[in-house]
Amino acid sequence: MGKKLFAVVIALVAAQVFSGCYLLRELSWDTDKVKPGDKTTATIGLQGSGSTMMARGATEQEGRFFLVVLAESSEGIAIKRPTFDSNDQLGAKEKLIRDDALLEFAFDQPPCDGLIPFRRQGTGPGGAWRTESTVPNTEKFIQAKLKAAVADDAPGGGIFGLVASGEWIDDGDDIPEDPGSSEDEITCTGFTTTSFGVKGPEAP
Repeated sequence: MGKKLFAVVIALVAAQVFSGCYLLRELSWDTDKVKPGDKTTATIGLQGSGSTMMARGATEQEGRFFLVVLAESSEGIAIKRPTFDSNDQLGAKEKLIRDDALLEFAFDQPPCDGLIPFRRQGTGPGGAWRTESTVPNTEKFIQAKLKAAVADDAPGGGIFGLVASGEWIDDGDDIPEDPGSSEDEITCTGFTTTSFGVKGPEAP
């Protein structure tokens, strides 16, 4: 990854916006060096902003939670559908739905628009996934799970990427739309850089 791209990422992490429905506070992979043919799972810690943590004048309208993954990687790495509320603290555990339209609009809105340089240079797996319906406002700490699978014939290398959480408040038609020309609201609520390595193929 180039020095300019790294500088952009560091600046973005330092400028995270602590608002919205669920704030991304930590991410860790259960395996940092993955063998070809194996998987690794990231546990993502989230904190609900809740009514008492919300900024004065902020709305308590419930929205859909989403995760965005942007990455540069070697070949043979696939990102699987994330799971929201994986520890079932809210009774809202579910596999997230991939939504390419939401991904497009998210990057037009601040602070997500600051991620555009990273997205343009990302060559690996990624996308945006969201909950099927709205999620409750809460102050609880919950988790999401993100799995990555490494192909049997994957070369050595790994992945460097950025994971962002966000909230989409729909205007009632269940379609992500440009907030500039609709009543949809789309915002990032936190992001972090992340990486894991992939071991090279075993010598015969």
